[in-house]
Amino acid sequence: MTYRAFTLVVICFIGFVMITGCISQNDASTSLESVSEMQNRAFDFPLSSPPPELMVAASVDKDPIYNTINVRFDGGRGQNLVNSAMARVTLSDGRIKQQELLPRIGNTVSFEGTIGMDTAEVVVSFMNGESYKILSEKVGVPRPNLERERL
Repeated sequence: MTYRAFTLVVICFIGFVMITGCISQNDASTSLESVSEMQNRAFDFPLSSPPPELMVAASVDKDPIYNTINVRFDGGRGQNLVNSAMARVTLSDGRIKQQELLPRIGNTVSFEGTIGMDTAEVVVSFMNGESYKILSEKVGVPRPNLERERL
């Protein structure tokens, strides 16, 4: 009798573990999608600063010869609470390029820029679910005769 009760308890336990594992996997994929959606929406808003305890920074530079745009995560007080970071570049010809920026000090992503003025932006999402656009900067050398040169 105790053998049957023990077997029933083990089967119930295994079933419970399998059900919670399935639910957790679905919740994880949903939260990943919502983080990505929140980051994409955050690009549409103006530059915003996280609270001081979450403050992080990013920087951008553009090579004047090869037009390579480098976006770097510079860290900050809240760097250990960053869930993800996304860098996006809007090129002067209207194309948009986007890459994940790993939230570790010094990590860099590179984009092939144009000879015109391009715009670099960085959005970070924190573990509390909040997203902030921490960088929005035009990069490049202004070239007033650029349109004439193309003609």
